[in-house]
Amino acid sequence: MAQITCKLPLDNLKTFMAKYYDKDFTDEISRTLRKNLEEYEKNWLLYHHETKFYNFLFENNISLQEMVAQLGNAILTMNKKIELLEKKVGRYEIGYGSP
Repeated sequence: MAQITCKLPLDNLKTFMAKYYDKDFTDEISRTLRKNLEEYEKNWLLYHHETKFYNFLFENNISLQEMVAQLGNAILTMNKKIELLEKKVGRYEIGYGSP
């Protein structure tokens, strides 16, 4: 498993920050960023697969929502047809015409 290495930019950032900020603040930020980077380097593959999984769930959810919307439209269409048939049958039962 290849490791991501970008310690040099962190060192450059620390050098830059040392010019403009307090030493304690610079050290704290540098430690925090380095710790986060090391954690990411250890778990990057897990994060990658989690992202792919969440993307799969998101796209699946959208697909299911579209299917539910289509079924809802089909149900509304069928209900309208049923209402029209009930009206026609009701008229014929009363005697307003012949089928």
